[in-house]
Amino acid sequence: MASPAVHPTTASPWAPPQYTPPTRGDRIWRWAAAAAALVLVAVPAVRASGVLAFLCLTAALALAAYALVGGRTWAWVLFSGFMLIPGAVEGVRWLFTYRMSRKSGESGASPKSAASALRVTGAIAVTVFLVAVLVPLLRSADPVFAKLLDSWVAQLPRLEFRSVVGAIVVGCLAIPAAYYVYRGPRGNRVRKESSGHLDGLEWLLPLGVVNLIFLVFVVVQVNVLFGGHDYVLGDGGPDYADYARGGFGQLCLVTMISLGLAAGLGGLVRRETPGQRSLIRLMGGLLCLLTLVIVASALKRMLLYVDVYGFTWLRILSFSFEVFLGLVFLLLMIAGIRLRGAWLPRATAAVAVGVLLALVAINPEAVMARTTIDARLEHGRAVDISFLDGLSADAIDELLRLPGGQQRACALKWLRDDLAEPDPWYELNAARQHARAVLAGVRVGLCEDGLPHP
Repeated sequence: MASPAVHPTTASPWAPPQYTPPTRGDRIWRWAAAAAALVLVAVPAVRASGVLAFLCLTAALALAAYALVGGRTWAWVLFSGFMLIPGAVEGVRWLFTYRMSRKSGESGASPKSAASALRVTGAIAVTVFLVAVLVPLLRSADPVFAKLLDSWVAQLPRLEFRSVVGAIVVGCLAIPAAYYVYRGPRGNRVRKESSGHLDGLEWLLPLGVVNLIFLVFVVVQVNVLFGGHDYVLGDGGPDYADYARGGFGQLCLVTMISLGLAAGLGGLVRRETPGQRSLIRLMGGLLCLLTLVIVASALKRMLLYVDVYGFTWLRILSFSFEVFLGLVFLLLMIAGIRLRGAWLPRATAAVAVGVLLALVAINPEAVMARTTIDARLEHGRAVDISFLDGLSADAIDELLRLPGGQQRACALKWLRDDLAEPDPWYELNAARQHARAVLAGVRVGLCEDGLPHP
């Protein structure tokens, strides 16, 4: 039998928040986040780009934290990673005080459990001390035993500073992870009716004015929004850089306004009658549609810019962010159909992960090399070798498309030097191995000074 609902007017404002246990859908979202985190962690073993590895590992950490903590709200979806900090403190205390009662089967902390932990730590310390003393003595006493130990040590991976730091970081993350697995996911907070809803139609004034501004902007400035090369290169047209940057800044400003208004519609405006719900859908849908038009304009601006200069990390990340924002507005439109958006925070996070995985799939540094080379050669300009020098092994197949001679030799020089030595065991990477195999069968000349670097 369902528990009786608490009327919002009877609940005390000083009462602790009420929570409901996680549902089957919550568990599915958490398992999906864990699976996505595992996929993103594996990306540095496939792609050689350092920027891409940083983005994927950061996202994987946030997804893993959410998989451990759970939650439905924007705060828990966006900031669950920060729960690892207090979780580390609580995890250490839990490791030293946890004890399972044999009689009742309930967990609890006692001085005996702390004493047991100290005894185990002491036994480990004594064991390490004995090994450190006895093994060198026996090694020096018998050459056959020493040779056997040396052969074993030679098979062990080299212990370097970075691997030690990595092991410490993994250990520090494992403590809060184990604690949250033991504690279980956080319950969902019960949403209470707010008494601050706008009863009248005063919210129509700001939203209507914004929609009117956007509509005039879209209708009047058709050339600005959808103009191609003729507009940009024509008399009085803007510079390519100004054209692309203006579109991106314009999009960011529109996004902040639109998201703020959409949040206001969802949380402040009453939707009790059919007329109120229809009006919210109309005004909110128009806002999202006009914003999507400006998103499309910004994407086209960036593509025009890339067609002449090629992609860089800043341009490809800006383009990806614009695509993500466009998808978010599509989610807002879907949420506006039923005026229910409890799923929106997690769906937005899922879209962000999808955009990042798409970025991994297209191999961004190969795209940068291809677009830069094509743009320069098609417009009769010298290829920017200094930019190509900074690309990783992900771009090797595109770099080989350069005309033979000085350009290709200089573009491959840094990559050849970087791949000259084999990678340590913890840096094994499929893209770097592929680049070594490709470069082994390619003969290029020497790179001499004096090659133009525009």
